[in-house]
Amino acid sequence: MSTVVVLVVEDDSDVTDLLRLILVQKGFAPTIANNGHDALKLLASVQPAIIFSDVMMPGMSGAEFCSAVREHPAYTDTPIIVTSAQDEEAVRREFNCYDAFVPKPYEPDDLLDLMRKLLSDKVKPGARPRSSKPFAFSKIALEFLDSPRT
Repeated sequence: MSTVVVLVVEDDSDVTDLLRLILVQKGFAPTIANNGHDALKLLASVQPAIIFSDVMMPGMSGAEFCSAVREHPAYTDTPIIVTSAQDEEAVRREFNCYDAFVPKPYEPDDLLDLMRKLLSDKVKPGARPRSSKPFAFSKIALEFLDSPRT
């Protein structure tokens, strides 16, 4: 079984240091980008199985990054988890091309459970369930989007 590559896009070095440590300990292969521009440059070389991105970043926001990823044919079905201190309503007004939302602060174990769930649902492109009902992982609630990604 190959190692799952996770692209982490986050401008806070304390958060990326912690995520890198946790992800490596749990058998993932994290690649860190400090902003959306750097993440887009890394995309083709790292070919992530899943992407975890902050929403509010300098230069290129998480919304702009997510939209750019979805425009790339190879990554239209790659799960994207976004995180923000903003509430999800505010984030959703800005964009909705993500698969799951995690409010800050979050528990790392809950994030790992969510990542595993999204990866296990990705049996084939487009195989992730779509429902208007929220799906909860202990402290994390996610809502699968019914509308197509934009």
